[in-house]
Amino acid sequence: MSDFGLAEIDSLEATVIIDNELDPLSPVAPDTVHVSGLMGNLAKCSPNTPDDRGPACKELRMDNICCSAHGLSILVTATKGDIKHSVLFDAGPEEDAWERNVKRLHPELCSVDLIQLSHWHRDHSGGLLRAIHMINNAKQAKGLPKGVVADVHPARPDYRGFALGEKIVSLEADPTFEELESAGATVSKQSETHAILDNLFLISGEIPRLTPYETGLKGAMCYDHEENDWFSDESIADERFLMCNLKDKGIVMFTACSHAGVVNAARHAVDLGSAPLHAIVGGFHLATSEHEQTESTVKDLKRLDPAVLLPGHCTGWRAKFAIERHMPGTLVPCTRKIELDKMGNLDFVFTPAFAPVGIVLFLLVIRSLRLLVYNFRVSRRGGIHAPRIPNDIVSAIQLIFKSAKAQNENRLLELFNSNISENGTAACPNCVEGNSWGSMRVFMTREPEHIKAVLTGNFAEYGKGQQFHDLWSPFLGDSIFTTDGKQWSASRSLIRPMFIRDRISDLEIFDRKTESMMKFLGTAGEPVNIMDLFYRMTLDVTTEFLLGQGINSLENPRAEFVQAFADVQRIQMLLTVIGPAHHLYPRGAYRRGIEVIDQFVLPFVHSALALPAEELEKRSKSEKSFTFLHALASYTRDPKVIRDQVISVLLAGRDTTAATLSWAFYELSNSPKAYAKLRAEILEHVGPARAPTYQDLKNLPYLRHTINETLRLYPAVPYNVRCALADTSLPTGGGPDGSLPLTVLKGDAVVYSTLAMQRRADLYPPTSPAFADPAVFSPERWEGWTPKPWQYIPFNGGPRICIGQNFAQAEVGFTIVRILQRFERVEYVGCWEEQFHKAEIVGTPGRGVNVRLFMPGEE
Repeated sequence: MSDFGLAEIDSLEATVIIDNELDPLSPVAPDTVHVSGLMGNLAKCSPNTPDDRGPACKELRMDNICCSAHGLSILVTATKGDIKHSVLFDAGPEEDAWERNVKRLHPELCSVDLIQLSHWHRDHSGGLLRAIHMINNAKQAKGLPKGVVADVHPARPDYRGFALGEKIVSLEADPTFEELESAGATVSKQSETHAILDNLFLISGEIPRLTPYETGLKGAMCYDHEENDWFSDESIADERFLMCNLKDKGIVMFTACSHAGVVNAARHAVDLGSAPLHAIVGGFHLATSEHEQTESTVKDLKRLDPAVLLPGHCTGWRAKFAIERHMPGTLVPCTRKIELDKMGNLDFVFTPAFAPVGIVLFLLVIRSLRLLVYNFRVSRRGGIHAPRIPNDIVSAIQLIFKSAKAQNENRLLELFNSNISENGTAACPNCVEGNSWGSMRVFMTREPEHIKAVLTGNFAEYGKGQQFHDLWSPFLGDSIFTTDGKQWSASRSLIRPMFIRDRISDLEIFDRKTESMMKFLGTAGEPVNIMDLFYRMTLDVTTEFLLGQGINSLENPRAEFVQAFADVQRIQMLLTVIGPAHHLYPRGAYRRGIEVIDQFVLPFVHSALALPAEELEKRSKSEKSFTFLHALASYTRDPKVIRDQVISVLLAGRDTTAATLSWAFYELSNSPKAYAKLRAEILEHVGPARAPTYQDLKNLPYLRHTINETLRLYPAVPYNVRCALADTSLPTGGGPDGSLPLTVLKGDAVVYSTLAMQRRADLYPPTSPAFADPAVFSPERWEGWTPKPWQYIPFNGGPRICIGQNFAQAEVGFTIVRILQRFERVEYVGCWEEQFHKAEIVGTPGRGVNVRLFMPGEE
């Protein structure tokens, strides 16, 4: 429950009465919403039965189909247990349109308890008086007491309008408070956030304006009778949205026009509801927006990760195309009746209360028996446990949902640390264990000695394991990241020659790609999402370096591939986080994403396999023309083997480097002194124009410190897992003083987080003028401090240490040098503190990195 008392509801239904566009024809994907207002349903339910047309059994009449109008009106019904309430959200532009569609839809007007007017604009208030009248008549016809509440903002303007050049066009006046009361409503004037109708709904107050691109309604004006004049009114500050918290789904927000910005509204809804965003229904007000604003809006909406978007009213067709392009599968056309409780792709929820009692008891018995057998095995091996997360069935199920929720809300680090802090002990404060399913334990650790044992000391006893391989193989196949033993060793041997010093010290490819990228950085402080450019540049570098052919994504963004790659990583991480419950998670979007990835990768594979053996032999003698792809084609003729390795190096080569660059500029944009100091070092040792050499990068200490500090705070792969391949142990944490090894059985998993470990304050010297708070970005700390072994491992360690770390550091360093040579300073666009860490295999800035870069002399 939120701070405002908003309750979780069981079901939610919306009937669209008025919208600019009503589409009763387009089918809707079955994993989005359930729609009962399509043309086929109308035909089947038609009351007209002709008897003079042979076998025709129904007649579909055009006067049964709703008409669109410029405005919005939605009847929303929420149910929780035996409690059911309905809200009419706005009433469209005029009375006849509203009445006409109501008579065709036959909604239960008698159930309407409250009308919310989103804001004072005639296209939302025009039908109010007729709506109040018809609702009261419907109540009277059912023998119910008349009366309905009209929840409105107290700041009603005399008139609203808009400027056209020097002329002002006025809209009709909205109904007055007195007219609403005369029609039969009880007027409730509300400007603050408040819950209504047994807390099933929440109505917002004023929406905070935070994004730099959502600037209100351009040209909007309001008239003041007392002043007898018109004034600018672009903020439309009285607009309020309606929201619910749908059980096991999240926030469903109804927005009328989003004059404050649909992203601002959605973020505010998430903050108010303390739950993830599930759906947005209503007007996004992008119909008159510039292309850049639409793109920024859709990209930020995507980061909020709603399951469904139903954009209507003032959204516009260009914005809908952009949504479908960036967020395929989430767009739902506006139809007459939608059941929102059947939305989205989280329908894997297991609710014991609705399962047959016998099955539940059987599963509980099986789980108990497995726990008994498992604990007996542990006791035979010494029986030394880490502090335990509660293992009862309720706690186990709650942990699964908490994990999925934390992943969706980008709070994995918070959940990881809280699990350890809340259950750890003085003897073992940095490791806990859980056994939700009775057959294997999961250790969560941020202890350096544990990570050292897993990665090197007991390396032969820990690996990826069969479960990890089976879960990840649809994406990464039998690659270096999913295999163990000889298969892993063969993959590593195949990749290692590509990253020898002679190959990575040739920085010509970095120079070309960085130069191409800097064309898009703008001039004179134009805002740019530098993270997007980094991801496109590193994709170009990786494809050319490893595959022999760049794809020029800087000039021609591969939007479909990039989106699919991101979606698959997000879902893959969620499947891993929820553990054995992943079997219940639908994989439609996951499989579609993999299909898109394969369509991108397989042409490279087939082109390499088409080369005759003589040509491959010839190329193997030329370091320049012999690529990783050619090496794979020489090693095997199996396209799946090649495909698996190619996707793995694309993931490692593109995403990790782009994320590190993004975090570096995120921090530098908030650290002008560090930026100036780094630029001075670069100009002194390299100059303002010359491309740095590999040796130059080695001789720039403050650059090294900046990269190290970025990787300390933001290791590229923040979470990792190893499976015990044999009965083994973790070296510390057991016994009264924590000095005994913890018992680990074959099949147990050890989840470790370099992100959590590297942010442990107790692993650092005390804060002082010479050593900044470990939570703060400070490259200077590296001038007189060296981390202890295994307390700083951004590239992991042991035999599985990242092969490409030198390549990645060279690319990061080279890119930073070239940008700072050209630009004198950088400023962050937006609220720097609102950034969040998004962990989807690779840890990235969740809001992108929007900056302004200034050349010398530019203001």
